[in-house]
Formats: sequence, structure tokens, C-alpha cells
Amino acid sequence: MNEIFVGVKEIGYIETQISKLCEKYNSRNGVDYIQQRALFRNYCHDTITVFEDCFETSMLGMQRCVNKVKAYQTKDDLDIRIATLDIVDMLCELKDIAIIMVPIKDLPSCKKLTELSAENIVSKAKDLVKNDFVKAAVGV
Repeated sequence: MNEIFVGVKEIGYIETQISKLCEKYNSRNGVDYIQQRALFRNYCHDTITVFEDCFETSMLGMQRCVNKVKAYQTKDDLDIRIATLDIVDMLCELKDIAIIMVPIKDLPSCKKLTELSAENIVSKAKDLVKNDFVKAAVGV
């Protein structure tokens, strides 16, 4: 997944929800195809609920995930094992992404830079670089 995913909950909460979802359906099997299909549809529904609870679903990456799960949920002639593995793979990738997510509150902001004078901005820009040639060019 190469898209941008935005979590709306704490990282630990997202990890826990994904883990609970995987554990809940890990060992469940239906007696026949009809029961297996009903169980799979519940799995899809719960997966979409976790997506909507933990991530910003208006972003393209999460929209693709939700649409893929919804397509599996509504399709009748489906190999449930392959679809389940695809969803589990998606959940594992999202869990890995969640581990390295940076909370929005911790992202840098440029608001304070707009309040600085030109001299202070040049000084701050020089502090960001180690190369003396670049520092001289910024000063000019």
C-alpha cells in the first residue's frame, strides 16, 4: 500500500482493534458454505467498522481498502479463503503502518515561522543546514 493513511485514534488503540479483529475470526469456521459465507460477511462488516473507527476514510488509501472489502462482502461467487487472506494481509499492512504513524499533533507546524521577522527566518534556516556554502547562500 503506497497511499497515505491517517489514523483518528491513538496508535495503541488502532493496533489493539486490528489484533482483536484478527483474533475474533481466526479460528471460526462454518459447517457449510452458507454458514461460512455468513461468517465472512460479518468479518467484512467488522473490518469496515474498524476502518471507520480508526482511520480517516475520506483519504484515497482507506477508501480503496473499504471499497475492496465491500466488494468482497457483496460478491456471491467468491473463494472465501482467498478473500479472507487478502483482507488479513490488508489488516497486517495497516497494523505495520499504524506502528510507525506520527500523530497529527506531533507533526511540525509552520505557523510560528509566519510570525518571525526576516532576520530570524534567515537565522533559523541557517540552523537547519550544516553546509557552510548553503548557509552563505541563505544569508545572501
